Amino acid sequence: MVKDQKNSYVLFFKGGTVYNKDTKKYNPSKDLQFRVDGFSSADPKAFSKGELNAIARLYRSSFFDVPAVIIPKKGTVQEYGNLEIRLQTPASGNLFTQIVPLSLRGTR
Repeated sequence: MVKDQKNSYVLFFKGGTVYNKDTKKYNPSKDLQFRVDGFSSADPKAFSKGELNAIARLYRSSFFDVPAVIIPKKGTVQEYGNLEIRLQTPASGNLFTQIVPLSLRGTR
């Protein structure tokens, strides 16, 4: 449970997509689409057994029903790229374009 993960950060993305109703040009999803990249597990086997040592999506009853991720303060390693938050905007049918409002080089 999230309340038991006191040594972690939760990133919650509040918002939604505003678009015209032409679904040939814009994705019909009303949810905010986002990605948080750059955090990985130093021990993937421990992560698969339930240890929070990498970034993870939060959910209540099904995957992607909460626009949030949890990141432990310790135990993660930086992946090959930067630490980034990406917002995905709907365009061209079901394709997304991305903007990166935050990119940190980290320690690698």
